Amino acid sequence: MSATRAGALLRLDTVYFLSMSFTRFINPRAANRVRAFTLIELLVVIAMIAILVALLLPALVSAKAKGQRIACQNNLRQLEIAWTLYVDENHGSLPTCRAWALGNAQTMPQNSPRFGQLQPGVLDATNAGAITRGSLYPFTQSMRIYCCPLDRRTINGVPYVRTYSMNNWMNGRSPAAWLSGLDPTRLVYKKDSDVPSPSKLFVFIDEDQDSINDAMFVVIMDSGWYMNDIPSRIHKAACPLSFADGHVEAFRFQCQDTLAWNPFKPNPTEISSDGTVNQDIINLRNAAWLPW
Repeated sequence: MSATRAGALLRLDTVYFLSMSFTRFINPRAANRVRAFTLIELLVVIAMIAILVALLLPALVSAKAKGQRIACQNNLRQLEIAWTLYVDENHGSLPTCRAWALGNAQTMPQNSPRFGQLQPGVLDATNAGAITRGSLYPFTQSMRIYCCPLDRRTINGVPYVRTYSMNNWMNGRSPAAWLSGLDPTRLVYKKDSDVPSPSKLFVFIDEDQDSINDAMFVVIMDSGWYMNDIPSRIHKAACPLSFADGHVEAFRFQCQDTLAWNPFKPNPTEISSDGTVNQDIINLRNAAWLPW
């Protein structure tokens, strides 16, 4: 570096030092003053944050719902394993719908005369014995897996013990036994060798809290009939089921009549209110029973 350039830089540094010293002498706060946001800039930042939240919130809600459905599906998968262990230990015989879990899980008030009661004076819906005295409990040893994690109902602080039900065609009863006009020749599966296609037939399903009562989920197979029991809508868009081969999947609801049902309305019919076929009923039938 030339002596001339070095001297010029030295003079500039000296001028800068003197000007800053003078500024501090005249106004000591000036050198430390930081430029603040204007009101307009602050509003722009807030608006940008609001836009980001609006964009991310649906994705976060969807991810949370998916996680909750996965937890429910894991419960059903564990029940399915217990079901398989029972079948293996009992030489291929399927556990009955009325014995795998006991009692009436019906939302209050309970229709006890129709479904019986496990212990007089004790509500079945919150009675641990309804689970621990069931035929599958020795293979599960966990009450937690009998109830969807999203169902947080309680009675006097005691949680409901069950939200899952078993396909009536898996060693349950044909609805022809109590409904006239149905085909009585359609038989329930009693042994694993009776089940024609395990990967296509469900065993357990998350049942709607306004539909559940005994431990059997009834699917009427005859054309033209209504949906007897209602799949759970707690997961909004889909309902989890476990299948006889051990896999679990979620059936997506396709009919508004199913989603809009409540106990004060008639059960959803095969022809929905908009004149189209209720595909939810068809899907349940296809997964409940096949000829054998």
